[in-house]
Amino acid sequence: MFLDQKMAKKKKIEQAIVIFLPALFVALLCLISCQSAAYATKHSAETQTFVKTQFAGAQLRIDGVMTLPDGSMYLPLFVEGNVPSTGKPVGIIDRYPRGVADKDVVTFVLDNGLIFVKVVPASEAGVTKTLPDVDKMPPNLNALMLKSRLPQDFIVPDGFAVSVNWKPVLGDLAIPISNSISVPAPAASTSGSGLPAMPAQTIKKVVEPPHKAIANPNGAIFVSSPASGYLCLVDPVTYKKLGEMPVGGTPVCLANYRDSLLVLDQSKARILMLDPATQNKTGVGQIDLVARSAPKSMALVNDKLLYVSESAIAAVCVVDLEQGRILQHTRTVAGPARLAATPNGNTVLVLSPAAGQVSFISTLSHKYLASINVGDNPSFCTISGDSRIAYVSCKSANMIAVVDIAKRALIARIKTGNAPTGMVLSPDQTKLYVALAKDNAISIIDVATRAVVGEIKLPMDVDFPGGIALDASGERMVVTSAATPNIGIIDLAKGEVVAQPEIGRSSDDARFVIPNH
Repeated sequence: MFLDQKMAKKKKIEQAIVIFLPALFVALLCLISCQSAAYATKHSAETQTFVKTQFAGAQLRIDGVMTLPDGSMYLPLFVEGNVPSTGKPVGIIDRYPRGVADKDVVTFVLDNGLIFVKVVPASEAGVTKTLPDVDKMPPNLNALMLKSRLPQDFIVPDGFAVSVNWKPVLGDLAIPISNSISVPAPAASTSGSGLPAMPAQTIKKVVEPPHKAIANPNGAIFVSSPASGYLCLVDPVTYKKLGEMPVGGTPVCLANYRDSLLVLDQSKARILMLDPATQNKTGVGQIDLVARSAPKSMALVNDKLLYVSESAIAAVCVVDLEQGRILQHTRTVAGPARLAATPNGNTVLVLSPAAGQVSFISTLSHKYLASINVGDNPSFCTISGDSRIAYVSCKSANMIAVVDIAKRALIARIKTGNAPTGMVLSPDQTKLYVALAKDNAISIIDVATRAVVGEIKLPMDVDFPGGIALDASGERMVVTSAATPNIGIIDLAKGEVVAQPEIGRSSDDARFVIPNH
């Protein structure tokens, strides 16, 4: 009897094992699979390319951590999980501290939503590695970092701990937290403001290979082509291409200054001052900006001061054109791009596409005043003649943000077609013309009612319109194209495209330069 009971009990145990083991195996498999899906850290192809080109000899570990040949380690912070591939090159929109060599930077903010933060030495019993003091970073960077998360498959190194301020970033990671970690101060910047030192200079002469000057009694429409590094010239009467001239860099923005044409060169970080009558580059004036500051736009104030957005160092540079020197750098929201100055010369508006914000800078003190949210990807801005209202095209939101400049407040939104870009107000201030990049059209908005009242379709030869500009009379408009080798000329009275000159290159910005105007 006892033997039979023992055999029955053994049989039950074997049956339980037969049932339990497969279930356990399936559960473990699911757990591993779920964890792999949730915790797998994989950088996009664009991020991998950026790391290889920006940091010589850098390696990306399986947990997403970047390591450098000198042993430096940068942890990735994700604002919204793994960053998807977009097909667009990745760039730096902010760094901390600013104005120091790359090796001394402890935080890099990329324009795809990824942040790399450096592991720094610590001095506490049993703790040799930590993260920099997040509370000493600029407020906008502090807020951004504390909204992000470390990868949950992060391989925690020996001797690593963080201060309690980093707790929101850790998620479920088992990382020691301490209130007494001593963190070394970051490297000092080259100026007291934490921004690059201001070059003391006058307008210098630069000698470059001469080209054949293009003299034309009608003047010219100057068109910038950043992708090719050329300026193209078109006759404003016949609409025939007059010729082109190499800038030797990346011309991104044009401005009329007295008898000169200002050309902002992004890749060489400089402002060229051309004689539009001869377009002569030999002996032309040049003002050098901070190296690798990636300037993107400029705005002229009172025909004397020039404000230049420097996207790589999150600042706006103030240039005295008469003396040819940089007065100061003003901090702003990360990734400053397009600028616009009020006609009364009191305020400069700064668009930061990645942040979806507009910042305000006083031209009286050159100080940053405030920033407001306006919408996704603010791309262009134009301001009313009375300096009261700013219109900001939000390319990814398909709308125009209407901003009260004095109150620094968003007061209205105007729904548009797809991907609004360049804008300009009619001379009588009654109409707002808006380029719609994806609709290949110019939308006409009634300023009083803020309603769309018309549209001018563009030919396919002028695809993906970007910048638009009016001539001195306000009767003709030039439209640039980011995708095709033509520009468009519109007769506004007729409401139609009257010419589409082929310039042979894609284009970004344009200016009418007419003698005696």
